[in-house]
Amino acid sequence: MLIPLFASLVLLSSPIPKYPVAAIAPSLRENAHAVVRSYDKVVVVKSASQLVETVHKVVTVLTEAGSDDYGRLVVNYDALNHIGYLRGAVYDAQGVLLHQLRSSEVHDQGEGSAGGSFMTDWRVRYADLRQPVTPYTVEFDYEVVSENTLFYPNWQPQDGENVALEGATLQVTTPTALPLRFEEQLLPAGAATAP
Repeated sequence: MLIPLFASLVLLSSPIPKYPVAAIAPSLRENAHAVVRSYDKVVVVKSASQLVETVHKVVTVLTEAGSDDYGRLVVNYDALNHIGYLRGAVYDAQGVLLHQLRSSEVHDQGEGSAGGSFMTDWRVRYADLRQPVTPYTVEFDYEVVSENTLFYPNWQPQDGENVALEGATLQVTTPTALPLRFEEQLLPAGAATAP
């Protein structure tokens, strides 16, 4: 009786792998330095003067060439754009958690030359989860609250060569008085809209 109970506790306590590299389709891995597993952005326009952008991004870095671009995250902000949170984690090739990003590992600096803030009000928060051995997967979540609704956030899930895209979504919610105007480009299925 004691052995089955112990065995079930061991099975329940082992972590469930997230984002194993083996789950990526071989056609996506071919000639790719990285695979964007998921890039989900939600933009909620609260009013004519405030919007909230939340992003969940998961990228598997397959080669060292993809590590510099995709093993870290940089989020810009200024007086009109505030970062609510920035979280991250890194997983090994089997999808086992290697490290959870701590707040002390999120760095802040002026955008400009070598960490200075010469002639700019823009700042960046960045997190570096690059690993010495590939493949590995990084997962980032962040929120930006903006008082500037003149320009909506950019959504470009595939932003370079030798990068495959497994899945991405963009959801924009606006008040009825502020309908969303948009132009579709290169979306074979088209954009889905709801009243």
